[in-house]
Amino acid sequence: MKYRSVLFVPGHEEKKIKKAYTLNADLIVLDLESTVPEDQKDQAKKIIKECNVNKDQTYIRINNNSDLEFVTSEKFPGIFLPFTETKKQLIEIDILLKKTEKLKTDIIPILESINGLANLEEICSFSERIQIISFGSHDLAKSINLKISEDEKEILEFMSDKLPKDKPRYLMGVGTPEDIVEAVRYGIDMFDCVLPTRNARNGQLFTSEGVINIRNAEFKNSDEPIDKNCENKVSQKYSRAYLNHLQRTNEMLGSMLATYHNIYYYQSLMQGIRDSIKNNLFAKFVKDFYNKRNLDVPEGPL
Repeated sequence: MKYRSVLFVPGHEEKKIKKAYTLNADLIVLDLESTVPEDQKDQAKKIIKECNVNKDQTYIRINNNSDLEFVTSEKFPGIFLPFTETKKQLIEIDILLKKTEKLKTDIIPILESINGLANLEEICSFSERIQIISFGSHDLAKSINLKISEDEKEILEFMSDKLPKDKPRYLMGVGTPEDIVEAVRYGIDMFDCVLPTRNARNGQLFTSEGVINIRNAEFKNSDEPIDKNCENKVSQKYSRAYLNHLQRTNEMLGSMLATYHNIYYYQSLMQGIRDSIKNNLFAKFVKDFYNKRNLDVPEGPL
C-alpha cells in the first residue's frame, strides 16, 4: 500500500468526483463526513454509486458505522475512519465489516484527539487491516489546547516523539522548500504536493536562492539562467527573459519549461537532504539552505 498522492473529494459533488479521476492521484478518497452537509449524506452515496468510479483507486471516508454496508456492498477496498480513539472502536468496525464484506477492507484510522494519540500503539497494532495512520492536525491541536501558528510547526514538534521511529513518516500536502526542510528537521520522511507543477503554470519558480515570479517585469531583459545552481538542460540553457516572454504570452512551452525546472529543483532538494543525512551533515545543509535565501535559521532541532 503505497500512495504518493491522496485526493479527498466531497461525496455529494458529482462534477468534482468525475474531475478527480482525471488528475492521476494515486488514491481518491470520497468523503461522506465533514465536507458533506448532514441532509445530503444519503444523496452522496447515490451519486458515488452512479458515478461508477474506479473502485481499485478509491477509499471512502465514512461518517459513521452505518456507512460500512455501503462500502462493502459497493466493494470499495478501504475506509478512512474519522476520530479513531480506541481499540474497542476498531473491534466494532471489524465485526461489522466481516458481516458483509466480500473482500478484505483496509482501515486508515484518522487520529484527531488526545485519546486517539494516547492509544496510538494499540491502534497501530490492531490488525493487518491497518497499514497507514492519518492525523487530523487541526482537530488534534484543538483537543490538546495547542496554539497553532501560520506555519503549523507546533504540530510537527508535538508529534515528533509520539510516532514510531522505525516507521516512515508521511506528511500530506507539503509543501514549499522551507516547509520540507523544516519537516525533515522534525523527523518527517515523505511528502507529496502539487506546488512544483501548479505554481509553475502560474510563473512561480522555486530556485536555490528562493522563489521568483518569472512574469515580473524585472526579468524581461535578464540574461541570467533560471537557476545557476540547477545543473540540467532547462535551468542552465534558457534565460529568465525567455521564460518571462513565454509566460507573459501564455505560450504552453513556458509552463512546460517552468514545470521541468521546478520538478528538477525539488528532486535535487530531496537528494541533497538525503545525502546530508547519510553523511551526518544535515545541520550544515540547513544552515546553507537558509543562507542562500538570506534568511535566519528558524529555531528547531538540527
